[in-house]
Amino acid sequence: MYRITILILAIVLFTSCKKTATQENNATEPTQKYLTLTPAQVNSGNIKLEKIATNDFQGSVQVTGKIQVSSAQQSAVSTLMPGIMKNLTVIEGQQVQKGQILFYVESQDFISLQQDLATLNEKLVYLKNDYERQTALFKENANTEKKYMEVTSEYKSSLATFNGTKKKLQLLGINIEQVLSGNLYMSLPVYAPINGSIKMINGMNGAYINTSDSVLEIVNLNNPILTLQVFESQLNALKVNQNIDFTTSYGKTYQAKIVNIGSAIDPNTKTVQIVAAIANGNGLLDGLQVNANIITHATNAKSISYKAVISEDNKDFVYVLHHKDKDFYYFEKTPIVITAKNDNWVAIENANPIENKEIITEGANMLDF
Repeated sequence: MYRITILILAIVLFTSCKKTATQENNATEPTQKYLTLTPAQVNSGNIKLEKIATNDFQGSVQVTGKIQVSSAQQSAVSTLMPGIMKNLTVIEGQQVQKGQILFYVESQDFISLQQDLATLNEKLVYLKNDYERQTALFKENANTEKKYMEVTSEYKSSLATFNGTKKKLQLLGINIEQVLSGNLYMSLPVYAPINGSIKMINGMNGAYINTSDSVLEIVNLNNPILTLQVFESQLNALKVNQNIDFTTSYGKTYQAKIVNIGSAIDPNTKTVQIVAAIANGNGLLDGLQVNANIITHATNAKSISYKAVISEDNKDFVYVLHHKDKDFYYFEKTPIVITAKNDNWVAIENANPIENKEIITEGANMLDF
């Protein structure tokens, strides 16, 4: 009887342990296959569930380039007569207006030119009267043809010299009436030829400057252009009017549009120059280096927020809701293949199997499974 009792107890204990082990195995199975979260965790605000959506993606060519000012928007400033530079008051970076006096040049040649004009003006008064008198006499056969020709030649020659000297002074920006009244300019003003800012100064007060010297450089940055260097292999994807997003070294993004594609390859860099018009170039500086994306095409693709993506060992995954009950949400770690990206979304290849399922986006990177 005693042996029978022990045998019965042993059988009961064995059966009970086997059942407990089976229950434990069943209980641990979801945690091995799924990431489990409680409803409270999902609804805490740190976790967000979204479904696959269709979004726009753009194909692009990535290139480098720089900001430039077109030749029409820059000008070298020099003197039209050699002399001593005086009263230079502008500094590099200063904004100037077209017609603004930049500096003066003291020149003996300039004073002599004004004197010549004033002298010729007085001489012409006499020569004109003599020419008109000799013309009248010649018509009445009261003087010789030789005398008439001599007077005519001297008058017209002096008039041509006067007009030439006058034109020279007008090109210098001088008020002719002031000179003819005897009030001569003592120094030659040099004016800004365009609106813009002073890029460079190559002279100083008291320095002697020649007509061939570039004393200042002015650039107008109101309408800069974008120049990009594109490799020959990238040209097939490019055409005029394509949009460009480019970013400066200080992180600001601008937009531009291709207006010209070069027709020659640089033998040194093996690139072709692309010129683009900038939509709003305020604040850009001449020579500023940029990184650019030329938008070559646009497409729609099934995608999910980039926040949903977990990367491990050069592979990408998302947490997809497999099922849920009253106690848990069961998420499956699902591999994906990313075909394109933009600032907010990643396009997924063959998204159909998970298209209508909920996926963790916000908070995915905080989970460990």
